[in-house]
Amino acid sequence: MSKEFTVEENLEYLKKQMKYAGFGDRMNEKLETAIAEALLTGKKEITLDPDVTYHKTPLSLRDEQDTYNKLEASPNLTQREGSGLFNFNNYKAVLTKPDGSSVQQFVSTEYGKSYTVKEIANALDNGAVFKTWKNIKNEPYNGWKWLNMDQLKENGNHKEHIKHESYSFNMDKEMDKQKIRYFNDEHRNDIKESLQRGNFVEIYIDNDEGKVEQRFLRANPAEGQLDSYAIKDGELIQLNKKQDEGQKQSETKETTKPGAKEKEQEHVVAEKTTGASQQAGQEQKQDKGAAATQHQNKAPEPDKKKVAQQNREGTNRRNRPRERAPESNSRGKGKGK
Repeated sequence: MSKEFTVEENLEYLKKQMKYAGFGDRMNEKLETAIAEALLTGKKEITLDPDVTYHKTPLSLRDEQDTYNKLEASPNLTQREGSGLFNFNNYKAVLTKPDGSSVQQFVSTEYGKSYTVKEIANALDNGAVFKTWKNIKNEPYNGWKWLNMDQLKENGNHKEHIKHESYSFNMDKEMDKQKIRYFNDEHRNDIKESLQRGNFVEIYIDNDEGKVEQRFLRANPAEGQLDSYAIKDGELIQLNKKQDEGQKQSETKETTKPGAKEKEQEHVVAEKTTGASQQAGQEQKQDKGAAATQHQNKAPEPDKKKVAQQNREGTNRRNRPRERAPESNSRGKGKGK
């Protein structure tokens, strides 16, 4: 902002800034009054009275504001040194939920790093916003940004998470998975843009039974999906919630109860012992059977006394002298003729 601007020009510039930040024209009168007072009193810092808006949730009831999220946004301005010109630096956003709990964030108005009023209302309610941002080198990029509601920085703001579109999920493919009933292409684009602003988007789908059901979708770049919700018994229930590591470990511990591992080991040892005993018994039976078969096929041993007697008799027969045959009488009778 140049020092050559007049107070009137500075005022018009501030009005445009607030309009682009999502305040519309609602703060114009407050802004004019506050700056005129500051110039008279020499006040260097201005905090405008909060702009109050109400933001519908899936459980909000029509015409009942106490069922809506309430956002109070208070712009902060500082006077430039040595001039009557003011800068719109940031605004404080406080979101109060129907249950009375509240969260807050100081939102920068620097181009490429700022949330609109509607976007910060969603971000403080665990929504993620997709648009063109600027990195620390002031280079533009398209991506998702959301707040870590469990972690605060030193300045009291919630830590931001960023995911570049190149590393994020494909919105169109995720929408196709939901079996959404579209009126036309324009309706589809409206749903997509609303999801990118961090809204809960009411849709209707065709279920597996061919019936029409109400659903609420919300972008979840941290898990790389569109979260799908339904209202059951007055509560908003997520239908496709992923298990976190803590829950998985808890279920694992419940499944493996104390002593279960030892019992399992005992069971394995018992099975091994039983198996070994059965195998040993079978081998013993096989050895006995083989011995019996060998005994049946073996020739009976001869009686030693009988063999010795037979051997002596055989020897006597071989050593006995052979008897001569008697001589014939016809020999003497022929000589006498």
